[in-house]
Amino acid sequence: MSVFGSPVTKGKVTFWIVLVVIGIVVLNVGLWAGGLAWKSGTAKYEGKVEAIEEIYSGENQLKFYNQFHDICAEVQTTEDSLDSLYRKLDLLEQGTREYNQTLDSITGNEIHRANLIRKYNADSSKGWTWGQFRSADLPYQLPTEPYEVGGSKTICECSAGQNACDQLE
Repeated sequence: MSVFGSPVTKGKVTFWIVLVVIGIVVLNVGLWAGGLAWKSGTAKYEGKVEAIEEIYSGENQLKFYNQFHDICAEVQTTEDSLDSLYRKLDLLEQGTREYNQTLDSITGNEIHRANLIRKYNADSSKGWTWGQFRSADLPYQLPTEPYEVGGSKTICECSAGQNACDQLE
């Protein structure tokens, strides 16, 4: 038997089979290596896309939006607790156990309030993630001064006619 005018021998068939098998192996290795190169080359961009998709998911937008309202409301609640504790302190005798416990509660509430304000302000300044979902009705930052009993309370909602939020920015 002959192909294209030359006789087909067992050696030629074996040569071509080996050549085809080596070609298939080289092609598979090349495709695999190319896939790895593509994956590592685009990983940076894929990571950014995944981060953006997660940040802008409806679930996260709502979570971030509510987080600011919740923190601000908790600051107000803590200030109400401080008012109550200071009123109670005025009625107690200095040096008693209940007086000292009330002082400890006041200290704990002051620390809690300061931590909440720091969290709110830090999250608010994260413009690429959390901060962009803060409601326009909320102040950009909460004042960090210690709470004064009977003083002004934290403002959590700014209407169009109020200057309170403008003063805090």
